[in-house]
Amino acid sequence: MTLGLGLAACTNQPQQGGNLVEVRPPGQSGQPAAAEPAAPAVTAAPQGNVMPGTLEPPVVTSDAGLPPVTAPGTTATPGLSLKPSRPDAIRIGLLLPLSGPSAEAGRALLDAAQLALFDMPDDRVVLMPRNTESEADGGPRGAAEALVNDGAEIILGPLFSTQVAAVAEVARPRNVPVVSFSSDRSVAGNGVYVMGFTPEEQVERIVAYAAAQGLSKFAILTPENAYGRVVSNAFDAAVQKANATVVKQGTYPDQGDATRSAQRFMSGGSTYDALLLAAGNVPRLRAVAPSLGYYNLDPTKVRVLGTGVWDDPGVLGEPTLVGAWFSAPGADAKTNFADRFSKSYGRRPPVIASLGYDAVSLAAALGRDRPGQAFTPQALTDPNGFAGYGGIFRFRPDGIGEHGLSVMEIESRGFKTVDPAPTSFQVPSN
Repeated sequence: MTLGLGLAACTNQPQQGGNLVEVRPPGQSGQPAAAEPAAPAVTAAPQGNVMPGTLEPPVVTSDAGLPPVTAPGTTATPGLSLKPSRPDAIRIGLLLPLSGPSAEAGRALLDAAQLALFDMPDDRVVLMPRNTESEADGGPRGAAEALVNDGAEIILGPLFSTQVAAVAEVARPRNVPVVSFSSDRSVAGNGVYVMGFTPEEQVERIVAYAAAQGLSKFAILTPENAYGRVVSNAFDAAVQKANATVVKQGTYPDQGDATRSAQRFMSGGSTYDALLLAAGNVPRLRAVAPSLGYYNLDPTKVRVLGTGVWDDPGVLGEPTLVGAWFSAPGADAKTNFADRFSKSYGRRPPVIASLGYDAVSLAAALGRDRPGQAFTPQALTDPNGFAGYGGIFRFRPDGIGEHGLSVMEIESRGFKTVDPAPTSFQVPSN
């Protein structure tokens, strides 16, 4: 049995070769296309691009709580409202920040979700978006209540970990799983699945690769905030797992001048051969890295390491970071998605947008071919995992998401892949 669009059969036990459920259109995954037609070019998408017969563009009603939605490849801005759906409809709830300071990220996730449905047309699929930032609709809890009352079988979102508890309190009694786009592992479990790229898996990937290249003495410099603490804890565990040694640890202010912190960290010279430089965003990274170089950090002798935050052209041009390694989703899949998204919407997507595509594709695929058991824990935690635009991914029984990440190297004018993302979760046998 296949799960549409060339999706591979999915079982409850790992199979040789991974047996991933494919959630990308055939011919766009960086692998040979399945013997099915490729997804159509996005030229004349359905109005709203949320499946013909399920959503239409009338006047936005007060309970929708949504900004206008633009169909891929068009400039129209119709609103969304639900039409009566068929009895066997697959109702997918979508909770996103569609207003407020994070509306841009929410809109990108929504656009990606609509693109997924356009690539996999099925008039049973009903996408039910709700705005978590609408106070009139009760915020994230009210939005979740509206979704479960409307029959949502699974909720994708919210984006923020601080909203997950309120959503889960509504969804859990109705046995509706929640797949959050958050990267905070602490909210996972008991019906909540975390799909975001977590700092822990990024740190483990880059440390393991560095250790495999013969680096054994590690140092770390982190910001004095929650992100820095998460990275620091993950770093200690990853270095221990790699049978390496932590020889130096330091911190720098979350905001303001980091010069003194860099000077203090560099005092005594470099007794390490790898330095994980954590930063919550690229501007902060660019503020700290030059100070390390000024106080004699030699990138030809110390390999600087980073996380997926570095996966941004803004890191280019900083001499201290040339030759640095960082972990990130596979470059080919990411580029394919960005090209498709920009062709449809006329703008480049943020990295997180691919999660919207993959989550909706997965929910639609499981819903189509597993009637009555589409979103059970067994289906969602298939150990073989799934293959999406963000690379391979799967959910552990505790709800924590795992992704196959690549290792990239920063060159003077771009990035290059030094260790490709895995294509299977299977451990190679000796």
